[in-house]
Amino acid sequence: MSPELEEALDRIARAPRLLVGLDFDGTLAPFQLDPSSSRATPEAMAALHRLLELPDTVVALVSGRSLGSLAEVAEAPAGTVLVGSHGLETRLGDGTTAPIGLDDTQRAALVDLDERLSALAAGAPGAWVERKPSSVSLHTRGVEDADLAEALEEQARAAAGDPAAADDPATDTCRVDVLGGKRVVELAVLRGDKGRALSRLRAQVRADAVFYAGDDATDERAFRSLVPGDVGVHVGDGPTAATHSVPGIEAVPTVLERLAGARERTRPTSP
Repeated sequence: MSPELEEALDRIARAPRLLVGLDFDGTLAPFQLDPSSSRATPEAMAALHRLLELPDTVVALVSGRSLGSLAEVAEAPAGTVLVGSHGLETRLGDGTTAPIGLDDTQRAALVDLDERLSALAAGAPGAWVERKPSSVSLHTRGVEDADLAEALEEQARAAAGDPAAADDPATDTCRVDVLGGKRVVELAVLRGDKGRALSRLRAQVRADAVFYAGDDATDERAFRSLVPGDVGVHVGDGPTAATHSVPGIEAVPTVLERLAGARERTRPTSP
C-alpha cells in the first residue's frame, strides 16, 4: 500500500458519517467460471464485519449482478446495503427494496436481446447467457479460443443496434445500454450506472464522505462520481479515474483493515 493511500485512508476515517462502497466480483471475491460459486475471501469478510461494527459507517456492496444473485453469493452480514444490476436494484440495510419496472416495449426488447445472445452462445462452447431483471449478458470467460471470445463480444455489442446511446443520459431510460466488463458484454433496456447509484446512496444515508473500491470498467462510473474528500481505489492495473490503485484482490482486505483501524482510533469530527 502506498504512503499516499495510507494518508488518504487515515483522512477519510475521520468523516463523521462514512459510506464504504465495494464492488464484489474481482474486488472482494475472485472470478469464477461458475459465478454462483463466487464467495468473498475470508480476509475480505473479516474486514467487512469489522467495518459494519463501527458507528456511523455504512457498508454497501455495489455489483452488476442482479440483487438476488448478489444476496446469494455475498452472504453479507446483517445491515449491509446491497446494490444490484449496476444500481437499478437496492436493498437497504433494513431490508427495504424497490423492484424494477419495465414497460411493454422494454420487456419485448429484453426478450429479443435474450434470443440474439442465446444464439451466439449456442455456437460457442463455454459461452453462456445470464438473465437479469432489465438486461442480458453474454459471458465468454469459459471460451478457450481468445479470438472467438473477442469475436463473440463484438457481435454481442452489435446486437444492441444503432444507436446504443441513452435517450436521456440523465435518467435510467435508454434504447439499449452496452456495458463491457472482463469477458462479458451486457445489454440493458434500463441504464444502470454505479456512479449515479453511489450518489443516490450517499444522499440516502447522509454520508459526509465516500470510499469506493472496484476493479472493472463499470466501476469507472463510480470513481467519476466521487467528489473532493472521497477516496477511490482501483483494483488491478490499467488506466482508471480512481485516485489510488492496488495490485489485485489480495490487497483489498489490507486496505479495508487499515480503514477500519484508523476509524476505530479516530473519533469522527465535524467537517
